[in-house]
Amino acid sequence: VFALCFVGAYGLEQSLVDVWVMLIAGLIGFGLKRYGFSPAPIIMGLVLGGLVETSLAQSMIIFDQQWTGFLARPIALTFFALALVSMLNAPVRGFIKNRSRRSGGAG
Repeated sequence: VFALCFVGAYGLEQSLVDVWVMLIAGLIGFGLKRYGFSPAPIIMGLVLGGLVETSLAQSMIIFDQQWTGFLARPIALTFFALALVSMLNAPVRGFIKNRSRRSGGAG
């Protein structure tokens, strides 16, 4: 498997830089997997990050650099609220879990 990975990385553009990028990405992926991180959100962020950045720049031009223009539209407000809830979900659950452990252990 390793040999095929090396051949595939090198074969596309005949560059050792591609092989090094493959090795570094593999080590990062191995470390993330070892410590319990899911690779799916990271891959999605890498794939969609450029597209989101371009779309944000276009939207800022449309709304004359005003952030309030995003919240004036119901669909944008809905997506903003969903993003906020999804980002705050894990920290709030962890806080509640830790608080219940402390109160359960102290009493």
